[in-house]
Amino acid sequence: MIKTVNIFAKMINYFLFIFLILNSPNVFSNNSTSLSFKGNLIDTPPCDIYGTEGINKPVNIQFSKIAIQRIDGKRFQKNWSLNIDCGANLGSNVSLELNYMGNPVLFDEKALETSRAGIGIRLYNATDSTVIAPNDKKKLTMTNNGKLQIPLYSIPVKIAKPTTPIIEGKFTATATISINYP
Repeated sequence: MIKTVNIFAKMINYFLFIFLILNSPNVFSNNSTSLSFKGNLIDTPPCDIYGTEGINKPVNIQFSKIAIQRIDGKRFQKNWSLNIDCGANLGSNVSLELNYMGNPVLFDEKALETSRAGIGIRLYNATDSTVIAPNDKKKLTMTNNGKLQIPLYSIPVKIAKPTTPIIEGKFTATATISINYP
């Protein structure tokens, strides 16, 4: 019995020795490191969307006098920019989605309906000259610490063969642009 206890005591000493060696801070000091994770959680910040008039102002694109017979979908281009400011806390390389909501004109689904029958307004991304149709969504990447400027342009279009003459006078068109986090 003494011999069994002696062997058992030696085994315990052996395992204790191995355990202490393996748990010594110097054993793995060159092969390991501690990890530390840090972050800052924020709610999705609201973004300000504005034109040249400034924050909390509607974006107004003014067309001057336009001769009806000269509207061809190429002339009377109005360049403008849409500014998006989501604050510096948003960071860089954040995916956003621009929603352009409005009623398309019946004769051209890529143009926004106006108050004048037979006339519509097309919105283009100035970077690549692609049409942004009413009710389209466009993917964006916020790359500059929560600020983004989108160069755009608008061009009036008219119905090719109107059933009734297009009547001269003032016209308006209204759409809504919103930013979402996908």
